[in-house]
Amino acid sequence: MSDAREPLPESAIERNAVNIQRAVVGVCVLLLLADVAFTFLGHRHTHFGFEGYIGVYALVGFVSYVGLVLSAKLLRKLVMRPEDYYDAPVVAAAPVSEPAPVSEPAPATEVAPDTTEDPS
Repeated sequence: MSDAREPLPESAIERNAVNIQRAVVGVCVLLLLADVAFTFLGHRHTHFGFEGYIGVYALVGFVSYVGLVLSAKLLRKLVMRPEDYYDAPVVAAAPVSEPAPVSEPAPATEVAPDTTEDPS
């Protein structure tokens, strides 16, 4: 009996990777054409001067993405555990004493009726 395993069949994404890539590139090209067309045919309501340039939102998105990836790399160094972190022996904790028994609540006492006289 051999220990070799049969490879899994290709998933739908693996079979259609080229078509998916072409579709994403096509959508990007259409958005760029729409941006160019709207720049010359429409009127942009911008808050800052640099927003009027062609492709500025794509550039801002790309820079934000790169910043997110780089900050994740830095954060990984901060929170990364050693490779054998979960294989380390467990240190025995101090023995836990038994909890104190819960006592029954004291019975409610009856309140004597108010027998004071009204001063009026």
